[in-house]
Amino acid sequence: MGIAAAALFAAGPALAASVQPFDNTRKLCAEQTARLERLDGIPRHLLSAISVAESGRWDAARRATFAWPWTVTAEGEGRFFATKAEAVDHVRALRARHVRNIDVGCMQVNLYYHGGAFAGLEEAFDPPTNVAYAARYLKGLFDAARSWTQAAADYHSTTPERNRPYKLKVVRLWNQIRRDAAAAERGRQVRRATYAPPVPIDGARTATLNARLRAARAAAGAAVPGKVPGTRRGQPDAWRQVRAWRPGNARPSTARRVAADTVRTQWRTGRRAQEPAASFTARRKAQLEGWRRTLVWRRGSS
Repeated sequence: MGIAAAALFAAGPALAASVQPFDNTRKLCAEQTARLERLDGIPRHLLSAISVAESGRWDAARRATFAWPWTVTAEGEGRFFATKAEAVDHVRALRARHVRNIDVGCMQVNLYYHGGAFAGLEEAFDPPTNVAYAARYLKGLFDAARSWTQAAADYHSTTPERNRPYKLKVVRLWNQIRRDAAAAERGRQVRRATYAPPVPIDGARTATLNARLRAARAAAGAAVPGKVPGTRRGQPDAWRQVRAWRPGNARPSTARRVAADTVRTQWRTGRRAQEPAASFTARRKAQLEGWRRTLVWRRGSS
């Protein structure tokens, strides 16, 4: 533990494989550090800050750094791998060259000093196992120092010249993660306050309203002359009674049109019956004369 942070954040690790989307893998370390913080009584987000300091990988799309579980640091170089299998194979290749000082996983546990804690490389890279061991180790450091920030510094190195810059880095990351978490929580509270949960459907009331609607429609249909309630069968008969229907004439689309045509026909018939023919002729002449005076009418105009 410890050498990874300097390697990862100084010159930046080389990418050992093409960068894959962070969507799934980037959550593995964060989920485990948050879980162990709750279970082991570690201050919230402190273990997460240490994991980012140890195996943090920059995501340009989100403009954020996430702990990466398939990280290997050896010989002063930190490398990210796309899969666990690639990371394991790289460690085996390092050991074949007799390299022993190797940091692995979310928390960059050093295999030279702590390799006996794992049954094998597969387990050493397993995020739950890797983070669980680091959490126990951090709690032991806290029991000795009685300070969480000092325990975080000692996680990197017990040498003051080396652990002091690391402690400042972890504290800075810790504060940033806490600010981001608080902002996210405020956003969730706003969404919860503005979200109106769906109202459950009242089946009995819906059935009652539907029955009333059907009854109202039936009553409206019965009021139309010649209409059979609940059907359209009476519409053609009503149309023939109101207007002489011939093939090619437009049929009414609804009973309301039939009723409206009936009213208009009755109104026109009644008005013409009350108005003498001479009066109509005089009114029509006056209307034409008015058009001529205002120059509205022109020969050939429609």
